[in-house]
Amino acid sequence: MRALIVLAVLAFVAPAHAQVAPAGIAAKVEATYKDAASVTASFTKTQVNVAFGTTTVTSGTVAFQRPGKMAWEFVDKKKQRDTEFLFDGKDGWMIRHKNKEVIQQSMSATDLPAVIAFLAGSGSLTKDFAVAAPKDKSQLVPGAAVIELTPKAPSASFERVLLVIDPRAWTVTRSIVFVPSGDQTTYTFANVDTKAKLDAPRFTFDASRYPLYKIQKFPPPTAPAKRKP
Repeated sequence: MRALIVLAVLAFVAPAHAQVAPAGIAAKVEATYKDAASVTASFTKTQVNVAFGTTTVTSGTVAFQRPGKMAWEFVDKKKQRDTEFLFDGKDGWMIRHKNKEVIQQSMSATDLPAVIAFLAGSGSLTKDFAVAAPKDKSQLVPGAAVIELTPKAPSASFERVLLVIDPRAWTVTRSIVFVPSGDQTTYTFANVDTKAKLDAPRFTFDASRYPLYKIQKFPPPTAPAKRKP
């Protein structure tokens, strides 16, 4: 009898997302971001390089103005501004404040990492990926919804993506990108605001603000080759 009572209580408090299929979770996430004109968040980026046995952690804030614009600001260990990346949908600017240099490159949303492009308003989780529950059950997160994304068009740049989602707001709180070499890139997002008010100039580089910075222009990136299925 006691076991039945415990099971009944657990069933009563089970999170709502427990009954939502992976494709349904992806659809809810898409609907949330589709309705958001702008999104801001703080982030921590963790890069694991298997070959060199290194783990690099950086952090800062990010703003997306959908569709297709974004501004990343990285800070150093003393929380001082270090590097910025701006993208207005046509050009990307990497601003390295400590070196007083700017790298400008013409690019499109398709040149961005898949999940970042989605957050910026390009691409579709349900159209571009096969959506499933994680095969490795140790990747499940208590109180969160977790889905695994495999690109429908095989890519040489990554194999799959794991998304951890807040089921109360249906926002992405973590993305883990797995690449063929075994390397991983994890973005952990906090303080996600899908109703942020942002100004368009925030996403464009204004050279007049940095008269002492050296500006270098690079050609558009070469598209990564697609792997055969």
